[in-house]
Amino acid sequence: MTQYQIILSPRAQDDLKNVREYTLAAYGEKQTQKYLSLIEESINQLLDNPEIGRNRDDVKSGYRSLNIEKHTIFYIIKKTDIHILGVVHGRMDITSQFKKYDKR
Repeated sequence: MTQYQIILSPRAQDDLKNVREYTLAAYGEKQTQKYLSLIEESINQLLDNPEIGRNRDDVKSGYRSLNIEKHTIFYIIKKTDIHILGVVHGRMDITSQFKKYDKR
């Protein structure tokens, strides 16, 4: 069985920071910790079952996604690494979000 490691992209780190800031302002510290813990647990589930997310070749070849309440975690699997590409709110236009990211 392959041992995977999680790698957060700079974009994913920024996304999580933004989720934290928004949730803290809108819902307070307790809810922020609860929601971020849920996201973290979901990301860690990928270590045991990286293919749990659905194939998202409609966004870009090789992309996978995992829905967590109002957000979607996008990632790719590379050999022994799971690269978390972004954590996108469900109301965002996902295709344009990653097109913008690809241009960076």
